[in-house]
Amino acid sequence: MKRIVWLASLLLLTANVGLQAAEQPAEEPQAIKQVTGKCPICIEEDIVLDAQLNCGHQFCMPCIKDGYPDGQEEYIDGWLHEHDTCPACRADVTTINQQPVRVPFKPSPALSHNFNFAPDINRRIIVAPMYRQQIQDFVHQLNVQEYQALLDEYSDDEDSSLEIILSLTPEWVDDTWLPLERRMAFFRNYVGLQEIDERLDLTEAEDYDRQDKTNHRAMNNAAEFDRLYFADQFIEDEDLFDPADHVFDFTRPVIEGMDQFVIPDAYYQEIRDFIDSLTPRDYTVLWSYYEGKIEENIFTHPEWIDQTWLTPEIRMEIFRRDLNISTQDLAIEVPDLDEDAREARKMARYQAGGVR
Repeated sequence: MKRIVWLASLLLLTANVGLQAAEQPAEEPQAIKQVTGKCPICIEEDIVLDAQLNCGHQFCMPCIKDGYPDGQEEYIDGWLHEHDTCPACRADVTTINQQPVRVPFKPSPALSHNFNFAPDINRRIIVAPMYRQQIQDFVHQLNVQEYQALLDEYSDDEDSSLEIILSLTPEWVDDTWLPLERRMAFFRNYVGLQEIDERLDLTEAEDYDRQDKTNHRAMNNAAEFDRLYFADQFIEDEDLFDPADHVFDFTRPVIEGMDQFVIPDAYYQEIRDFIDSLTPRDYTVLWSYYEGKIEENIFTHPEWIDQTWLTPEIRMEIFRRDLNISTQDLAIEVPDLDEDAREARKMARYQAGGVR
C-alpha cells in the first residue's frame, strides 16, 4: 500500500513540474547586433549592415531583400530574389534576422546558360580549357539583371563569342588575381549596372598587370587553336590534300639580300619516300604547318626521314607526335633520342648542301 502511495506522489510531482515549464514564456531570440561597415554586395562603406542571415554573414537590407530602399521610389530586387544561398559562403538561407524568409522558387537563368566553347575558325582562336571553369563560375553567380546586361552587351558582337570575350577579361573571371567583390564591381560598372567607386579602380601597376594577363590569355587561346588545328581536329575530309599531287621543289629562288637554300641530291629520295608514305590527313597537316614550304623543313628532321637511323614505325610516330596529329598510335614506344647524334646528323646535312 505504501508503495502505491509513493508512486502516485511521484507522478503528481512530475505532472506539476511539466505544467510549470509549459507556463513559462519562451525565451525571446537575442536581438541582432547591427554593425556598420562595408556591405560585401554593394561595396558601400560605413553602411548599416542590418540583415543577418542564418549563417552569420551581414549585409545591408536593400541588397538582400526586395523592397524600397530608404529615400528611393524604385523597387529593388535583392539578392534573394533569384538566389537561395548566402552570397558570401553559399550556405542555404532560411532566416533574416532570425525571421523565416521565403527563397525563390526558380534559379537565375544564368545557371542554365548554354556555354559555347567552339573555336572561332575565322580568327583562329579558341577558349583554352584552363579558362573554361573560371568562365562558368563567373556566369553562374550572376543575378537576373547582371546576366541580362551581359547578354545585351555581347549578343550582337560579330567578332567574338561571349565565351571568348570572357576568356580575355581577367578583371572579371581570374579568381587568382582580384577579390570577387572588386571583379564584380568592374563588371557591373562596365555593363552599366553600377557606377564604380574610384577607390576600387585599378592602379597603374594593376592595369599593366591586367594587360599582361590579357595578352597571356590570348596567347594561350591561340596556342590551343593551333594545337587542335594542326592535330587535324578542324580539317574536313573534303579539304584533305593528296600527297600524290605534291610538286617537289628542292631549291628556292634567290631572295635579294639572302642566301639560296639548297637541298643536296643525296637526300631527294629520302624526302620523296617520306611524302609518299603519308596519308592525305598527315600530308595536309604537314602542308598547313609549314605553309607549303615542305622540302627544306623535312630536310632538317633526320628523325623523320633518315632511313639508316630509326625504324620506319618510330620515325613516323615521332613525326605524328611532333605535329600533334591526333590519329597517332600511342602504343608505339618512342625511345629517348640521343640529341648529340641527332644534331650531328643535322649538321652533316647542312654541310652537304644547306645555303649558298
